[in-house]
Amino acid sequence: MSVVSNASPLINLARIGQLDLLVQLYGELVVPEAVWREVVLKGTEQPGAKEIETAPWVQVRLVTNRELVRALRQELDAGETEAIALALEIRAEFLLMDALGQLRLRAAAVGDGCAPRQRRYRGGRKQLGSPPGPRSESA
Repeated sequence: MSVVSNASPLINLARIGQLDLLVQLYGELVVPEAVWREVVLKGTEQPGAKEIETAPWVQVRLVTNRELVRALRQELDAGETEAIALALEIRAEFLLMDALGQLRLRAAAVGDGCAPRQRRYRGGRKQLGSPPGPRSESA
């Protein structure tokens, strides 16, 4: 199974001491060079930097589709763009990212109506985009 990861899942799991979940779930992880630089080189003193640097289950790969990286770079950071490009290149089964919030913000800023909607439940009533409850018989 091939799994590519962006930096945020690695950093966030390291912060809560659960980085080993990745090796337990997937056995091996592939990260692009931009993610390696962000986590290990730039994040030297951050949680997970040493663990990722020495982990035998993490492979660093070079992204070859630079045109795709340039196109994606207009909207995303270096780690995100390389993670997406690498996942496509190696036909990864999974891509680990936390970009949902960023995608919501970007879609809302563009105003294209593509922002994912989140449903929340309070007191048995659906809110945020859900249809109204049943009509009252007294109407």
